[in-house]
Amino acid sequence: MEIIHRDTDYAIRALAHLAASEDMLSVTSIAEHINVPVDFLRKIMQHVKAAGLVQSVRGPFGGYSLTRAPENIRLQDIIAATQGPLRMNACFADPGVCENSGGCEVQNLLGEVEEKLRLYLEDITLADIAKRLENT
Repeated sequence: MEIIHRDTDYAIRALAHLAASEDMLSVTSIAEHINVPVDFLRKIMQHVKAAGLVQSVRGPFGGYSLTRAPENIRLQDIIAATQGPLRMNACFADPGVCENSGGCEVQNLLGEVEEKLRLYLEDITLADIAKRLENT
């Protein structure tokens, strides 16, 4: 089971490409640059737009651009926009799914892992990602 879904991976790459550009970019040009299917990327961009990470303009000179500086967009923001919050276990989102919820040492341990992962993902910015991709 993957933690980061394919659409999240594509969203990260698409937003990193936007971060490296000063221009508004079409979905087609982004898809060609990051080598993903245009129709799939179009759906992904709707999610990141709904989350307020990008804005779009229609028309022949339209496209997408970031709504804020890449330094102010966290990897956690992109993940949440495309697949919702990361959860180590179902009991974190709904304690009623497990009779051990609340006093479970496994839940406590996984809760610590989840918190460390969340903090790590909040520490990585889109600017960091764009810089790393630029050097490849």
